[in-house]
Amino acid sequence: MAVLLRGKFLYLATPRTGSSATAVALKKLGARSVHGGHHVGLEDVRPYKGELIFTTIRNPYDVLVSWYVRIHRTNDFPISLAEFLRTYEHEDFTRGDPPTLFYHCHEGVEVLRWEDGLEASLNVLLKKLELEPATLLPENVTPKKKPWREYYDDETLQAVHERFGRDLDTWGYERIS
Repeated sequence: MAVLLRGKFLYLATPRTGSSATAVALKKLGARSVHGGHHVGLEDVRPYKGELIFTTIRNPYDVLVSWYVRIHRTNDFPISLAEFLRTYEHEDFTRGDPPTLFYHCHEGVEVLRWEDGLEASLNVLLKKLELEPATLLPENVTPKKKPWREYYDDETLQAVHERFGRDLDTWGYERIS
């Protein structure tokens, strides 16, 4: 999904990164959706090139567990977490070769990190744009998800490092073992 406040910003929502809460808060400031779903890519937002474009990211280990738990609970997903991490393909989940969870992160796109305090980071950006601060409330939270570290063992960690090591390295997330 992309959320636009003409003359101010374009927010590109990255799934499982606090994007629903961010989009809801931005809409309360007068922004509107300009593309539905998470299928929007940078090629779709060329008409908004003059806007400040930003997105959100989150620790890949946490994002991956959130995806898996959500799909497993809603669809009785028949594969293990390790198999999911090695093989699952869906355009909302990853794009590119090698695959990346953060497909909106390109040159010229400002990145807000969930771990840095997403609401605080968003409000710093909104202040620069001379907009009112926003409050992020829980939206689209993964139900019954345990702390993400509890899902990982040697096999699942290896699967993350093989497939998503580039995301970990690019964004400075420590590889756990």
